[in-house]
Amino acid sequence: MSKRNRLKREQNREQAGYPFKMLHYWMKSFVSQGQCRCGRPSTEYALHHFLAIKEMQCLAASGKSDQQATEVVWQKALAEQQKGIYTVRIVTSHCKQCSMALLEQAVGENAATLAMMPMMLLGDRSSVIVGAKLLTKDDDGKLFAAMTHAKTIEELRRHIRGEEIAIHLSR
Repeated sequence: MSKRNRLKREQNREQAGYPFKMLHYWMKSFVSQGQCRCGRPSTEYALHHFLAIKEMQCLAASGKSDQQATEVVWQKALAEQQKGIYTVRIVTSHCKQCSMALLEQAVGENAATLAMMPMMLLGDRSSVIVGAKLLTKDDDGKLFAAMTHAKTIEELRRHIRGEEIAIHLSR
């Protein structure tokens, strides 16, 4: 086999499975007596994070740059999700205003409003996922937010793999 053919075959193997939708977090309705970090008396949404935020902080504290720490956590999450493993690393609770601000930061104000509207209207029968659509292994991806009716990780996995219709909104 020629070197050119071998390189081509390796590139094709690396690109298998792309484009790929990598999840960052899953926002669900949640009412708690706990206080939001901003000081508001109650939280209304729970963010189920698929990126290991605590690990990222520990890596940064141990001397790695923020970029290096993010890359380590990103690659671990990507490898797991490509195998169909969606592990919730941490759950944070937020009030409506802070949840909306986090979503706006990720995908922009208009997309955040459109993604949140069904959840605000339907309550716990709807949730929002935030992630990045990666075109290649080395791609940072195009951020998206999508409404889903998934209640379990398995339902969410089917949703992400396109077995259910999803409306993707991005900047």
